[in-house]
Amino acid sequence: MSVGSLVIGGLVVPGGVDIMKVLLIVCVLVGMLATVTIASAQELGPGDAAPPFSLIGSDGATHSLSDLTGRTVVLAWFPKAFTGG
Repeated sequence: MSVGSLVIGGLVVPGGVDIMKVLLIVCVLVGMLATVTIASAQELGPGDAAPPFSLIGSDGATHSLSDLTGRTVVLAWFPKAFTGG
C-alpha cells in the first residue's frame, strides 16, 4: 500500500482517486443489483400457488410452507412493535 492510499473494507483506493467518485460507483452498482433482483421476483395474483418459502415466526421457530401442504394457509404480516413500519 502506497502513502496516501485509503483502505475501505479491504479495498485499497490509491491516493489521488476521488473517494466520492468511488462511493458513487459502488452505490450505482449496488442499486443495479437490487433492481435486477427485484425485477426477477415472481409476481403472484389472487389464487396463484405460492412458491416454497420459510419464515421465522414471532415464536422464534422456522415455519415452512411445505410443512402445511394440503391445508389452507393465510399469511399475515405485522411490523414489529415500536418500528417505523
